[in-house]
Amino acid sequence: MILGSWSYSLKRNLFLIPSLELYPGDSATDGTAMHGYFGKGATITCSYSWASTNIKYFCRDPCDDIKDILVKSDQSPKGRCTLKDSREGTFTVNITDLQESDSGIYWCGVERFGFDSFKKVILAVSKESPSVTASKTTGYSSPDDITLSPSITGN
Repeated sequence: MILGSWSYSLKRNLFLIPSLELYPGDSATDGTAMHGYFGKGATITCSYSWASTNIKYFCRDPCDDIKDILVKSDQSPKGRCTLKDSREGTFTVNITDLQESDSGIYWCGVERFGFDSFKKVILAVSKESPSVTASKTTGYSSPDDITLSPSITGN
C-alpha cells in the first residue's frame, strides 16, 4: 500500500512539472524580458527540471523548424551564440555582438519524450547603452565625496 501511494505521488509530481513549462505560440505567457545594447553581449539563463542529460537548445520564434535553432548543447557553437549546460537545472546562452535585428522573441528549449518544453525570452536591443556621469556633491568638506548619476544620452 505504501509503495502504491509513493508511486502515485511521484507520478503526480512528474505530470505537474511539464504543465508549468511554456510552449511557443502560448499567448498567455509574457516571457522573460531582456535588454541588450548594439555591439555588446547578452547572457540569458534558462532553467529546467528533470532534464540534466537532455539536449538543450536556443531558438528564434517561431521555433518550429531546425533553421530556427541558433545553438544546441550537443553541437559545436555556431555564429554568435554559445550554450553551456550546468546539468544542475540551468543552461546559459551567450550572444555576442548584438544587432538591432536580434530584437525579438526567442525560446529556451529542452528536448523531451513527446513534446519539448520551452521558456519564452523577449530580447530588445538598443543602439546606445546608458552612460554614467560623475558629479561632485556640494556642501561637504571632503573633495572625495562623489555621486554617480546614471543617465541615458542620445544624439
